[in-house]
Amino acid sequence: MVYTFNSDMSDGVMSGMKTLYKDKSISEIKEELLKRRRVLGEKIGIDGTKIIVPYQDLTKHKSGHYEDMTDSIEYIINENKDVDLWNFDVPCDIMLIRSKLEGVALAYPVADCPVIVASTNNVLALAHCGLREINRYLPSMVIDAVRSVSKNNEEVKVSVSPCASSKTYIYEKYPYFLGDAYKNAIKEEKDGYHINMKYAIMMQLIDNKVLDVRFSKKDTISDNTLYSNYAYRHGHEEKQGRFLSGAYFKKYR
Repeated sequence: MVYTFNSDMSDGVMSGMKTLYKDKSISEIKEELLKRRRVLGEKIGIDGTKIIVPYQDLTKHKSGHYEDMTDSIEYIINENKDVDLWNFDVPCDIMLIRSKLEGVALAYPVADCPVIVASTNNVLALAHCGLREINRYLPSMVIDAVRSVSKNNEEVKVSVSPCASSKTYIYEKYPYFLGDAYKNAIKEEKDGYHINMKYAIMMQLIDNKVLDVRFSKKDTISDNTLYSNYAYRHGHEEKQGRFLSGAYFKKYR
């Protein structure tokens, strides 16, 4: 069973970015973040040290590159059950695990960008799919990754995290850096150009024959429980931070 989760502002900042902390050393930030992850883990039903985040950096990996972490994480945990997986930097666009690895979460800290979770009964994949990642068709690549690893021809289900809504995500000038992936997903209105990331994602999923899709209804920009880069840059200083969006295979009791 796949369990998805999203932290919120009450859980605190879920990122180790130094710019999100005032007058704290690296060691203090790591200690504070570990405490927050442990509390979050208790809330969602896992060990807070058993959360792993993809290291997404196109200078370190090719676009759409995925890593199946199942065997390596299983080995690491067997060697040291107290290991903190947060500290592992594995370069990839898409991180993936198989169902035998229960209780280990894949997650990504975000503030407006969608996080896509795609799964079958046996495979779970996660990717941070922000504006530029959607533009290079990463949502579609997530589905391809799941299907390449899944042994059975199972239906792929998709869950999309809270993200910036087209009602509030506005560019003053037309974003010419966005290409065909945003066809019909950019609408000009009186206050500027409204960007509909959900629509752009959905079109890629439909093209890849995925119809079981759940989008969170929460808008990170207007929701006062979630962090938002866009809101922060538009004067809402309290919205600076990152919440954690993720998923894991839940153990059957």
